Amino acid sequence: MATGGDSTRPVDDDACVGGKMPVLCDLCRQRRKTFPAVAVCSTCDVNFCNECCQGHRMFTHEHVIVPLDNKVIDAVLIDMKGLDRCSAHDRAVRLICRDHKSLCCDDCQFDFHRACKDIYKLQEVSTDANSYLIKSVEDVRKAISTARDMVTNCDIKVEENQERRNKIMSEIDRKKE
Repeated sequence: MATGGDSTRPVDDDACVGGKMPVLCDLCRQRRKTFPAVAVCSTCDVNFCNECCQGHRMFTHEHVIVPLDNKVIDAVLIDMKGLDRCSAHDRAVRLICRDHKSLCCDDCQFDFHRACKDIYKLQEVSTDANSYLIKSVEDVRKAISTARDMVTNCDIKVEENQERRNKIMSEIDRKKE
């Protein structure tokens, strides 16, 4: 049975934690070994045990390796087929009713949302949201640039103050003599 984060002991084939399979080292699995992973390389999307993680770090200095913190994963399969269709009318979902916070087709609008005031086409809403996100990203970039400028200005002021301090200290020393 696997113990949290102990990558020195192999994991039994039928081992599970709380009904979930532990994350295994991908490189060890290729060699038909089962050691629990302790980290994942977010660049390669590969899980590593302690030993394999150290080897990966030696050869890929620019890759970002993140600890798994003894997490386990579920094998979840989601069938996305048909999610763009209305379950009541089997027609394409094209509208959003903000009054009911639901997606709907043209028939739903007539059958269930006739009195609703806040119905929009999904295409319009997604275009508006996209524009809003683009503007937000631009605002964040401007804020980052402003912050960098402020840090640079502070660094300059610190240097100027240090120079003034040194001049004052040397003036004091000279006056003492």
